[in-house]
Amino acid sequence: MKLSVKDRLGILSILPREGGMVTLRVVKDLRDKLPLTQEEIKAWGFKDGTLLTKEQEEKEAEIEITLKEEEVIVAKMTELERTQRLPIALMDLWVKLVEEKIKNKK
Repeated sequence: MKLSVKDRLGILSILPREGGMVTLRVVKDLRDKLPLTQEEIKAWGFKDGTLLTKEQEEKEAEIEITLKEEEVIVAKMTELERTQRLPIALMDLWVKLVEEKIKNKK
């Protein structure tokens, strides 16, 4: 799945901190694969102590997301949306993971 830097950082910020063993293993796997790699940091010009530019936030990489990982992400985003606490940084991801799937089922 193509994920932007903004998507990846947003997902990392909402992952559950507790849960059953299956959820915790999924969260651990996501925490291992979502952070920026050293190659991305160098290639995209990220520097410590500086804010991300709009261009940097939109950089995308292909990240393999399993069905179970997607379920955990969508469940957390749905919970946040239901309680009206979904961060604006995750709007694009919400559309990609939730609204597009609903639209495709019709």
